[in-house]
Amino acid sequence: MTTLSTRTYVKGLAKGKALFLKKGCGHSHEAPQGSPEEEMERLGKAFDRVRNDIGEAAAKAGESLREILSAHLEMLEDPMLHDGIQDKILSGGLSAPQAVKEACEELQAMFDAIDDEYLRARKDDVRDICGQLLSALTEKAGIGPSPIPQGSVLVAEEILPSDAGKVDFNRLGAIVTRLGSITSHAAIIARSYGIPVLMGIPVERINDGDLLLVNALDGTLTVNPDEKTEAEFDKLLAKEMARGAEASSQAFKTAVTRDGKTIMVYANAGSIGDVRKAIEGGADGIGLFRSEFLFMQDESLPSEEKQYEAYRDAVLICNGKPVTIRTLDIGGDKALPCLGLPREENPFLGFRAIRISLARPEIFKPQVRAILRASAHGPVRILLPMITTLDEIRHARSIISQCMNELDRENIAYDKAIPVGIMVETPAAVLMADEFSKEADFFSLGTNDLTQYILAADRGNNAISELYDHMNPAVLRAVSITAKAARESGIPVCVCGEMAADEQAVKPLLESGVDSLSVPAPVIAKTKIIISE
Repeated sequence: MTTLSTRTYVKGLAKGKALFLKKGCGHSHEAPQGSPEEEMERLGKAFDRVRNDIGEAAAKAGESLREILSAHLEMLEDPMLHDGIQDKILSGGLSAPQAVKEACEELQAMFDAIDDEYLRARKDDVRDICGQLLSALTEKAGIGPSPIPQGSVLVAEEILPSDAGKVDFNRLGAIVTRLGSITSHAAIIARSYGIPVLMGIPVERINDGDLLLVNALDGTLTVNPDEKTEAEFDKLLAKEMARGAEASSQAFKTAVTRDGKTIMVYANAGSIGDVRKAIEGGADGIGLFRSEFLFMQDESLPSEEKQYEAYRDAVLICNGKPVTIRTLDIGGDKALPCLGLPREENPFLGFRAIRISLARPEIFKPQVRAILRASAHGPVRILLPMITTLDEIRHARSIISQCMNELDRENIAYDKAIPVGIMVETPAAVLMADEFSKEADFFSLGTNDLTQYILAADRGNNAISELYDHMNPAVLRAVSITAKAARESGIPVCVCGEMAADEQAVKPLLESGVDSLSVPAPVIAKTKIIISE
């Protein structure tokens, strides 16, 4: 029996046999198989294959993972990557695999040298994409463990977004990796599927088929336990499973605190599938519908009609429960190729979200009209992202009023009293919360961005992951300031970031005065139990 420990984990318990994730990326040292033009044609087919693989994986993924895969799709289209590979084929005479390998190594080295934490952290994404290209070129795709016995513990050096297309995570009991942090892809994937994960484990000390006891409540992994240790763990696991069963039985009940306050537990969603899963899991509604994923499905912008149909379907699935639709939140770590936006040195501080919508009314107005039309089928709320000034709120409301007038003239039904709220996700919004609360109908705290802006710590950068902590007193104080301003103006405030799904954060959030939480579908039931305890 061996016991290993780590300080990096996503909470939960699991018991199962180790199953190693096997990967293969083919050989990059081969000589050209044909002329430079033929190698370029071969490269084009590889790009098409990877593009399709990412698209298929995104279609099956949960909303958090889908966000990462969408960013990978954008990175795949980066001219810097294309030009670097092309030059090595046409001018350097290399084979397509050789060109991919060398161009990617240079690109990763460039990211290492850049004095920007966000871009440096993208090196792992580049490595993942390049590995997929090499696999496609050499027809030696990475091999996932298939079929996966139910409850297996997946063991790997690391879990990358591309693995989502090869592994049925729904059949896993847990994930154990050597690399990764609480903000890494492995952690995001684990939370997306509601399974525990241990990171920072020396996986070389584990063999395929070993019995593993994964205790991601205290960060320990027991390999091939003795009978006594296994029996003690079984009791702990049974207790946790009973708690989960209790939570499931409470999933469709309204969460009420011990002092009698009702707290609505909504769900985050990025697709109609996410909405359906959330409602089937007991959500009180959709607290955050990320509309940008609708924009990322095609090479061109979605029409008003296509958007209306998607929003309408979400409203109908909710069957009277509210749907909060966030307007286009592109920029930062989410790009949209068809907009032709320039690369920015500091994308999280640049041309993004509401700034794009207000500057491009030809994009914003069709979306607003589609949301308004969907509101005729049930309760809908409009959520404006990345608000930093009063003028932005007023400008956006002016455009919404214009759209309402247009629909009136066209005799098209909509909710004339539709609530319009704002995301509080910047220090400016917190400091101006008392003024903003007089202009907005509700607040939605986006704690993912808020945490990184307050602490100046990129949430995607593993090197500073310890700094990115939504339980930091500065973040908690920002939540309290926002909730106090909302309470004094008589408007509701919801938390829709990952903080809302953190068991340790629920109590301080409720104590700060928030009215509702919006969480991933897998943790709806558990969140309701925590609120009521």
